[in-house]
Amino acid sequence: MQLALGFFQKDGFLRPDDDASAVNASLSAAWSPIELLEIYVGLHAQAAFNRADFPPLLMSLGDFTLGAKMGANLTPVFALGGDVRFDLPTGGGVGVGFDGMGIGLRALATADFRARSDALPLIVRGVLGYTFDRTERLIDDVEDRRYAALGDDALPRDEETRHLINPMERFGLGIDRTDFLHLEVGAEAPIELPKDTVLAPLLEYRWNVPVNRQGYVCAAVDEPGEDGCLADERVAAHPMTLTLGARARMPDSGLHATLAIDVGLTGRKASQAVRELAANAPWRLWLALGYTFDPRKPPQPPPIERERLVEVPVVPDAPPEGRVIGRIVERGTNNPVRAAIVNFTDREETALRAAEDGTFTSYRFPPGEVTLLTLSDGFAPATCGATIPGEGGDVTVTCEMGRTMVAIEEDRVVILDKIQFALDSAEILEASFPLMEQITGALRDNPDLTLVEIQGHTDDQGTHEYNAQLSQQRAESVER
Repeated sequence: MQLALGFFQKDGFLRPDDDASAVNASLSAAWSPIELLEIYVGLHAQAAFNRADFPPLLMSLGDFTLGAKMGANLTPVFALGGDVRFDLPTGGGVGVGFDGMGIGLRALATADFRARSDALPLIVRGVLGYTFDRTERLIDDVEDRRYAALGDDALPRDEETRHLINPMERFGLGIDRTDFLHLEVGAEAPIELPKDTVLAPLLEYRWNVPVNRQGYVCAAVDEPGEDGCLADERVAAHPMTLTLGARARMPDSGLHATLAIDVGLTGRKASQAVRELAANAPWRLWLALGYTFDPRKPPQPPPIERERLVEVPVVPDAPPEGRVIGRIVERGTNNPVRAAIVNFTDREETALRAAEDGTFTSYRFPPGEVTLLTLSDGFAPATCGATIPGEGGDVTVTCEMGRTMVAIEEDRVVILDKIQFALDSAEILEASFPLMEQITGALRDNPDLTLVEIQGHTDDQGTHEYNAQLSQQRAESVER
């Protein structure tokens, strides 16, 4: 985005006794949706004052420009591009004049010698362009009315000149009756200064060659004060301009400023004024301020690779470990024992509590046997075990717990179940082994019970003597 202001003043510019000045303003913006493509718009205004004309002040407000540039890098140094532009002038009215819309085409070439291996701070640009200028249509109605006002005194149209707009009007409104072939060349020398500032002195030359595509016929009138014709003045009437200036850029902040002066080389004097062209200002001072920003996040800089020796301690592989993943159920069923306490009798780790569904996961242990002691209210303590393999890894185990069948009440051992024997024998059945283990554990855990009476009973089958003998034998089996 850029705002540019211009100023010009000269006495005797287009008439010997005139006092001419002009102020210009231009607001432009450009957008690059992709690399090497730029879409731009501009709004331009000029207020021109000349005391020798009436009215002395002419203004063109709101001249609009819309265009696009595109290019490609042929080499790191050379690039080519193209430009198409639409100009919508106002012609002194309010709003754009579509009747006077012009089209501009340009071919662009750039050589940036900073990209050479032996870099030079120099950029050279060249432009070849053509503008289809139709600003003459903006004043057709004015000249028609003036010609009609001449009445019977009017000469034939191709011989009459009194109805034509004068040089001050052509300059103030920017009216041309021809197209233009543009030849431009320029150079700038970017110099890097401290604080990330780049100062670029610049020099540009522009030659706008008139092309009478519209076939305008200039009436030859050889009288003092009359404008000349392009065919007679030739190159002296062409708008040639030399620009000297400097541009300062601060890339980090996006700000840039330009100070320049346009020096008119030809078409700048009253003696060079022709009816086909607006006069070229002898000089014009420009000051422009701009701001450039990129809404995208800046790309990450490429990583910088450096080689260095680093001593890294060799960490030995961790020793193999494993866990015991188990489930505690009631003996002989698949019913879980809820919230049982799991102790690791041969390890230093603290006990843990199983889940409500009886499952648990142990700590990590080194390879070897792991013995578990499980405790739960209403169940007798039980042990189970698992082996962590040598290579490590988890193992699974199911631990069974039997319900409590022995209780200590004061000085008595109360057996809540029966010890079962083989038929007509003192042999204890295997189904009663857990009960026997609980009885043994109860006596071991209560050393104050020093005297224990074992009673045995039989049914009433058989003789009294036989049953008494069998009861004695069964009591002795329990004692053993």
